[in-house]
Parts: sequence; structure tokens; C-alpha cells
Amino acid sequence: MHKILTFSSKLLAVTLFVLVMTLDSFLLADTPNKVSYSLYGEGGETESVFIIDGRNFPVKVGSVGLKASISPDMFSNVYGKLGFGYSQKQSVSAYDFNLSGSIFATSFGGGANRKIPIRNSNFILMPFIDMNVFNYSSDTFRGDRNGDLLKANVKGNSTFFRGGLELQYLTQNGYFFFGSGLNNWDISNEISIKTGNFIITPRVWADNTDSFFQAGVVFDTGNSDAIIGMRLSDLTFDINTQLVELFAEIQVSFGKK
Repeated sequence: MHKILTFSSKLLAVTLFVLVMTLDSFLLADTPNKVSYSLYGEGGETESVFIIDGRNFPVKVGSVGLKASISPDMFSNVYGKLGFGYSQKQSVSAYDFNLSGSIFATSFGGGANRKIPIRNSNFILMPFIDMNVFNYSSDTFRGDRNGDLLKANVKGNSTFFRGGLELQYLTQNGYFFFGSGLNNWDISNEISIKTGNFIITPRVWADNTDSFFQAGVVFDTGNSDAIIGMRLSDLTFDINTQLVELFAEIQVSFGKK
């Protein structure tokens, strides 16, 4: 079931991205103002090490990439995004094995939202759904145990499916936003440790549905809009911790006038 859900999340994210790109190229050729592109960056980690069945591993997520958004009307938005990430050093442990190495990650995502103006005020309500999928792998992990060299391959994925409500306060050059909702998350990690003639492959996974809160600002840079924000997501399983993320985004042009 875990693999089926992970595959479905990847398929949905890639489908959203391809759909937006396809519509941009064909269906909306005469209405380029309805499509926008952004460069985005996001990253974060849990406040404390994630511990499952006595095995410790960090929860770190992050990537940079391209986001394509399509607006069927002035109040609706659908988007897809693709990215990649790299972490120079992470540490993991299982049983009495301790290893560290670098991680390469790919990411997929997508979502949709709908803006609802509150009468003639400067406030807007926006229901939204959002999904992020991070896949990571590495064959660079090394360590030692009683003087013996350890080698390990690490792979895993983290999936976050969020739904909530955002309140926006409009200003002259942008708006502030505050949002909250529920986050259905799924995290798995697998380590193949080679020691002597043996290979040990401990695997851990966790999933739950918890709350999250995010806030930030959207402002006009003079040539395009930019977003800077922060998100706090509760992760409750064997221990309770919080995933702290920062994200930023800026619109870019690919030659459209």
C-alpha cells in the first residue's frame, strides 16, 4: 500500500506539471497572460532527529526548480513543479551503526487554489490543496564500527499532501498571507549497510495526519512578483517534532510579451 500511494503521488505531480506545460503550448497560445512561470526554492528540517524503532535519521527536505501555473480565470490557479536538491552531509544511524554522506534528491509537486474576495475589503480567503514529493538516494555514505569500514546506500522518499485555508491581506504592492490546515505525510528511509561479507538493510517508515501553519508575503519586485514564506508542520509518531521550512519564489519570463 505504501508503494502504491507513493507511486500515485508521483504520477499526480508529474501529470499536473505536464498538463500545465501542454496547455501553455497549445490551448493558451493566444492568451499568454493566463500562464506564468516561477523559479522556486524550498528547504527545511525537523527540530529534532526522527526516531523510529530505535533508529535515528534526519528529516530534511528541499529543492530548487521550475513551477508552471495556469489560471483558468482571475480567481483560480492550478500548478505543477519539478526540482532537484543536494545536501552535502547527512548522518544516519541504525542499531550501533553510524554513517554519514551526501544526498541527491528530486522533487515533484502540484496543487490548486481558489480566491474568494470578502466583500469590498482588503481581505481574501483562499482554499487550497498542495502536494510535495521528495525522492532521495545516495551511495556515498561511509562510517566505521569497531575499526571496520562501513559502506551504505541510502534511499527514501517524503510525501506531503496539504489542504487548508489561507487568509490574504492586500497591500498596495502585494499581500500578506496566513494559512493553516491538515498535512497528510508519509516518510520512508532505507539503508543498505555493507560490513564484511554481510549486507544489513534496515528500513523505517512513518505516516500520519497533522496540522500545519504557514505565513509570508507576496510583493512586486518591479519586474515580477516574489514570494517569501515560512511553514511549520507537526509530525507526530513515536516522537513529536516539527518540520520547519522556508520557501521563496519569483516569477520569470521565457520570452513571452
